[in-house]
Amino acid sequence: MDEDVPTYEELYKMAFEVAAKFGTIYFDNLLIDGKNKENSVSCTQCCAYSFKSDDKTDNKFNKKLNFVGGEHFKLGGMQVVSINLPRCAYQANGDKKILIARIYDMMDKAVEIFKIKQKLIMDQAANGSLSYINQITPKGVRFTDFKSLVFEMGIVGLNEMVEHFTCEQLHESENSRDLAKSILAQMSEYCKMASDTYNMKIVLARTPAETTAQRFAVCDMMDDRYKGFAELTVKGDKYTAKGLIAKGKTRDLPVFYSNGISPSIDAPINLSKKIKIESELWPYLDGESNPSAESLMNFALRIAQKTNIGYFAFSKNYSQCEICHHITDGIAKKCEKCGGEKLIIFARITGYLSAAGMMEHGIFKPRWNAAKATELFMRHDDGKDM
Repeated sequence: MDEDVPTYEELYKMAFEVAAKFGTIYFDNLLIDGKNKENSVSCTQCCAYSFKSDDKTDNKFNKKLNFVGGEHFKLGGMQVVSINLPRCAYQANGDKKILIARIYDMMDKAVEIFKIKQKLIMDQAANGSLSYINQITPKGVRFTDFKSLVFEMGIVGLNEMVEHFTCEQLHESENSRDLAKSILAQMSEYCKMASDTYNMKIVLARTPAETTAQRFAVCDMMDDRYKGFAELTVKGDKYTAKGLIAKGKTRDLPVFYSNGISPSIDAPINLSKKIKIESELWPYLDGESNPSAESLMNFALRIAQKTNIGYFAFSKNYSQCEICHHITDGIAKKCEKCGGEKLIIFARITGYLSAAGMMEHGIFKPRWNAAKATELFMRHDDGKDM
């Protein structure tokens, strides 16, 4: 073996040294059932959907993999429409048949939006308005294939949907998780049937919904038909939000529904339990503050080998001093180097790090919207007992 070429173990260790220090790497789990790991490629984007292609579904797979004749992978999404699952639960009056009927109604409307978007883009492509992304490569292959782009049905508030229906959140009972699995299975089946019916690829995805999760919660708290239910299930500072709504303020309020299939962000459970819950739900969908690289690698390998989690990342928060620019792990009130009390707080939102806000003399001034800023401080951080 060439001594200059690192082994897999050495490559893993280098990757996890970066993950332990910065928390920015995504890991794609090729060990779960259903992944054609030997002859496939995937692109995980926005923490929501893994765009993938393989030799079984694409007769040009090997040409694209090797860029033969100018071929290349054209993976991406055309449109995302998120479904307000808690509102569907409010409308169901405790009847599961009505619940799924309301969800299907919303998915029907989403398909109509997909059709409008597809026609709009195809018309623009035909008249030359999208010439840059629709151009032909020097070897005669179109840069973007609009017909192959994916339409995503986004999930928002699965946790609050089951909470309203069963009086228990995802982390609180098997009964609530069984309902979640049943609903996700039927939504997934709808996507498959709609794909065949309308000749477009429609998938069920965990849309990040960083602002939509807030807007859905606010809209439900404003609506006389649903506010009594919503005030019991929304997460965040619902009392402040309720008071602001009464005064006519309806934008950027500190309430939200849980993203995707995740348990409540403040569920008092450890990381292993959260992973187990999401692992049970993941098949229906097409950290420690200063961890060691080795422990992080071992933990990640256990996730890949023993769960159905399709891809994951380890996130870290940072505080950067405005005076000396020193970076401290976590959300700090003072710079550990110079004692400065004005720090920029960085945290992950969707799939990237951004400035969440400014900590000035112990008071946090958010740059994120009110819901995401509230969620940041609600996050239950427990890396123990893994």
